[in-house]
Amino acid sequence: MIPRPAWLTNRQTPQMAWTGKYIIIWSGSGALNPTVPIGGALYDPVAKQWWRIPDTGAPAARYSAGLVWTGTELLVVGGVGNNKYNNVYFLAGARLVIP
Repeated sequence: MIPRPAWLTNRQTPQMAWTGKYIIIWSGSGALNPTVPIGGALYDPVAKQWWRIPDTGAPAARYSAGLVWTGTELLVVGGVGNNKYNNVYFLAGARLVIP
């Protein structure tokens, strides 16, 4: 198992994509509360290092989404979100540019 930072531990079933160098971890479902955690991380398996992906300008938090790495950006396709009232809603696609 890959050790992960504390800020990434409160999520289950995050979506993942491979860039050819990094693993992108995105959103997922909340492990300890009904809300879906926003944001994600990059993991470098060679350096064994994590970087947090900023939430600013990021797509809405979601689970059960599809991820596609285009070579320059991450496409987040569909998915399901919920809020603090545990209302479930379906989401449109979005994109995330990772510098």
